[in-house]
Amino acid sequence: MDVDLKQLNYMEYAVNFQPILGSALLQYYVRLATTGDYVLGFYDEGKPVSSAVLLQRNCPPDCLELTYFCVAPALCERGYGRAVVEKTMDFAREQGKRELTCRLTKSAPFFDAALCIIEAAGFHYVEDAHVFRCEIDVTNREKWQRSVSMYFEKLHKRLNRLGFSCVSFAHADDRLLQRVMDDSNNGFDNRYPIAPLVSGMHGRFLPDYSFIAYKDAVPAAVTIVLHVDSESLVFQLISVADAYKSSGSLLLPVMCSLERVISSEYKRVSYCVYTSNDASLKVIKDLFGGLTAHETIMLCYRSEIEKPN
Repeated sequence: MDVDLKQLNYMEYAVNFQPILGSALLQYYVRLATTGDYVLGFYDEGKPVSSAVLLQRNCPPDCLELTYFCVAPALCERGYGRAVVEKTMDFAREQGKRELTCRLTKSAPFFDAALCIIEAAGFHYVEDAHVFRCEIDVTNREKWQRSVSMYFEKLHKRLNRLGFSCVSFAHADDRLLQRVMDDSNNGFDNRYPIAPLVSGMHGRFLPDYSFIAYKDAVPAAVTIVLHVDSESLVFQLISVADAYKSSGSLLLPVMCSLERVISSEYKRVSYCVYTSNDASLKVIKDLFGGLTAHETIMLCYRSEIEKPN
């Protein structure tokens, strides 16, 4: 089966594809797409049948993430999924990319079908990620006050004595911002760059909710929080610099962000942490365990798509 591919802007997607696909999650990722990202529409004999989103963020320059792909429910089991993934891989290759990653939610109803499609296309398993969602209601706000806020105050004082401070991106000075956004030399895991999340999110980055822990003007840990919609936030990145992994400083920005979130008008927050990121995963489970309404596992896959010599 062959399908025709076209790059879409948000309006083209919203008018021609969202009505037939009906996927709120795909629409969310389409809205996230910015410079360097791609929203693809697929047609069969001129009729929209599927869409996919390729995001550059959190990827090296020669890599893209196949963040989501979706076939119209009425057209499932007709081979469109396989054709869409193969066409998407060709498109990424044409953009000069050497690698494509993909994440699948294990609890999703289409997981088995999607897994068969990407494995047949040459993707191989890399690692798991944990996805958490917390509902922010009166009960959870009370839980936070009882179980965490006193601990936060003690932690804040202890880390302050060790020379650590914490500031939101909104109130950080220019020097600190420049250092934390220098992805080539900021000491953080370069698989998850910070600068694209801060500067390339079309107003979704929330500087008042995102925090930097630092010592002697050197960034130690960060949280990046994004606006999803009028009721939802997402912790897009929770990261600690290599030099401070054993310092406990990662807790500072996480707790500052969570305190800000809990006191806001937002009704839910979600966060995704790779299993290999031991420090972040422990922090998330320790702090959010009692507040989490839903936890699921996401499987991460990768495919090398470089053109043969």
